[in-house]
Amino acid sequence: MKTNKDRTQRLLDEMRRHQPEICIERAYLLTKFHKELSQDVGEELHRASGLKYVLDNKQVKIHADELIVGNYTSKRLGAPFYPELTGIAMISDYYNPFIKKRPLRFSRGDKKLVYDYISKYWLNKNIIFRAFFDEKMPSGMKPGRLFAGLPGKIVRLLKFIRYELFPVEGFVNEVGGIIHLIPDFEGLIHRGPKKIIEGIEAASAKAVTEKEIKFLESLKIAAEGLTGLAQRYSREAQSEAKKHPEGSERSLELLEIARICMKISQGPAETVQEALQAIMLAHIALVSETLDMSISFGRMDQYLYPIYLKEVEKTAREKGLSAEAAAGIVSSRTQELLQLFFLKTNEIYPIFNAKTSEIHEGLPNYYAVTIGGLTPEGKDGENEVTRIFFKVIRRIHLRQPNYALRTSSLSRKGFLEEALDLIRTTGFTPSLFNDDAIVPALAGWLPKIGNVTAEQALKDARNYGTIGCVELGIPGKAYPMADAGGINVTNCISRIFRKKEYNGIKSYQEIKDALVREINLALEELIESIHKIESARRDYFSLPMASMLVQGCLEKKLDITAGGAIYNSSAIQMVGTADVIDSLMALDVALAGGYSYSQLSSALKKNYRGSKKLMSLLRGAPKYGNNHEKEAEYIDFLTGTYVSGLKSKSRPLRGGYYVAGGFSGGAHALVGGVMGALPSGRPAGHRLANGVSPADWSDACDLLSSMSSVSKINPSHFLNCYTYNQALDPLMLETAEKTQAVANALRVFFGQNRKGMQIQFNVLDQCMLIEARNNPDSHPWLVVRVAGYSAYFRDLSKKLKNEIIDRTKKCRL
Repeated sequence: MKTNKDRTQRLLDEMRRHQPEICIERAYLLTKFHKELSQDVGEELHRASGLKYVLDNKQVKIHADELIVGNYTSKRLGAPFYPELTGIAMISDYYNPFIKKRPLRFSRGDKKLVYDYISKYWLNKNIIFRAFFDEKMPSGMKPGRLFAGLPGKIVRLLKFIRYELFPVEGFVNEVGGIIHLIPDFEGLIHRGPKKIIEGIEAASAKAVTEKEIKFLESLKIAAEGLTGLAQRYSREAQSEAKKHPEGSERSLELLEIARICMKISQGPAETVQEALQAIMLAHIALVSETLDMSISFGRMDQYLYPIYLKEVEKTAREKGLSAEAAAGIVSSRTQELLQLFFLKTNEIYPIFNAKTSEIHEGLPNYYAVTIGGLTPEGKDGENEVTRIFFKVIRRIHLRQPNYALRTSSLSRKGFLEEALDLIRTTGFTPSLFNDDAIVPALAGWLPKIGNVTAEQALKDARNYGTIGCVELGIPGKAYPMADAGGINVTNCISRIFRKKEYNGIKSYQEIKDALVREINLALEELIESIHKIESARRDYFSLPMASMLVQGCLEKKLDITAGGAIYNSSAIQMVGTADVIDSLMALDVALAGGYSYSQLSSALKKNYRGSKKLMSLLRGAPKYGNNHEKEAEYIDFLTGTYVSGLKSKSRPLRGGYYVAGGFSGGAHALVGGVMGALPSGRPAGHRLANGVSPADWSDACDLLSSMSSVSKINPSHFLNCYTYNQALDPLMLETAEKTQAVANALRVFFGQNRKGMQIQFNVLDQCMLIEARNNPDSHPWLVVRVAGYSAYFRDLSKKLKNEIIDRTKKCRL
């Protein structure tokens, strides 16, 4: 009998022997369907039928040793291509002979097929063209009016291109089709496709309009596509079983896979393996429908737990074992299956061009898993599956998924200490989320974006899951579009000292008034571009598979892109939080000290050349992260201004409101590299602060002071959460006493002031990082936390490697 470790390690080693490649299979099949096989049946049916064609014709592969099957692409490690979205722009660098270093292989034949067949078809049908030129024409409008108002369309397009190519002011992520949600995997495994289809048919019988009828038909087509995919894997497993001796271990495993795939093609899951298999195939179907980013798995320990208990009971009954003995067998099996499941999620990669890669370094797909936390009824939700997840995380260190561990004041004694020991073992995961801060903020917000009672909102808030990096969503009920775009607020404060209209400023209050104006202007311009993308997604890029797996869409008879979900919102991140807070505190000091606007403006434009005294004053001003007694005023002013600006703007086209997030990915480094000097004393070209972490260019702050400062942020201002990155020296967790000291610091952070929402650590030795930077082969599979996500250290740029090394210098409690 092969051990769990053997199977997991063999599959991991086999995967590591392959280099990730660009896979054009999905793009080719979708293009062939649209060019050669589609009929004029309307956009929603067109999209559903195209997806089903892809699922019906994509290769199905089962690799040696696998118990959870399903291939995202036709490659062993592959990156799917999305020409209908921004895929053509993302793949463009692979046609540039002057770019030598490319992270993905791209065969000559596939490259030619993309150029000759695929890209040419989508040039005037992709989301950017649809958004800015091919707007949905009103009924009766002649096609000749398509380019009416062309100058205005070009101006809007140029504004959008500015965000994409020169993201100093901000960036628009929604254009990529990043879906950012947690599908109703719980409903899928407990109901099964047959029940879902029956629900669709019942709704169809009550449909009134042609649009409703077509939408519901699109859901049914999508469901049939998922059913067909599962049945194809069942047949493939049967075929593979015949290649092994009858009765052999692998033959029996394959026959069991065949049984499971056929069963879940219709009915609910009754074992952990059946549940994980159903989720995997649904996930593959979802990334076949839209971009392979941030489609997250939700609270897996919670929705797998009832199935786990039933499997324990069944094992005890059938084998005549005690409950404890049966639990041991099922626990060991569950751990192995989860390890194999998460190995599958590492078979897929994204395609980024060089510019986009600077924001998303390390090729993350941002798949998140949430464990622990409160139940909807308000009790501590830790269970046996939660503890199995601890073993899985400890056993296998992967770039994804991104594990989020929820904790609260109801968590058992020692829970945080165990979490920290787990983080010490992995060096980077899981990240920690505080229910005591997040749940009340969400509970007060959800009734505003969904037609629900306060009681239901509280239950749903307690059931939140994380998406992508740290974004928050309600599993199976929300379409939060949790990373629609971002604003660089340091550019807003910088513009105050570049624009002639502000030359008359004499007071700190006038600085604040100007910043309010600039933030509102930046948000207004960004949201204008987001609205164009939202409109194109709604009109041309419906998501029937996602709509089938999000509650509300069936009841409203509306696609998820049109507002079908119970909860709708869109999030715009604030980049440069700490830098602007530091700038405000420094400006307050400088203006009170007699410096004028013109002196400040001149010094900033010259990067403080000839203004050393002023720079010294600004650098010596109080800094965010040092727990200054008045810093809460500056924090509240900035975050409150940003949130008020979002509320005052037009709402997302799906309904709901725009919300703020406090994370930057890699944008803080990209933007900081081209930003001029700031009033904080930060020199030109230095990276901005990551997420809501204190700036790293100024005097180092200790962990307790930093935590205290971050805990002053109002959670209701960051309903999309924030990233708070910290580094710990491994020696800080080397003994139980030291681990408890850090755990106690975390308890203070999660309970003081406004209550900290989230924190994540790198627990890595600086010498090892330097060695890995200088000699990548010395630690080829070293995983580090970048921001809200993790990546292999070797896959990062030298600039980002140095940033992570620099973070380890601030490792004192």
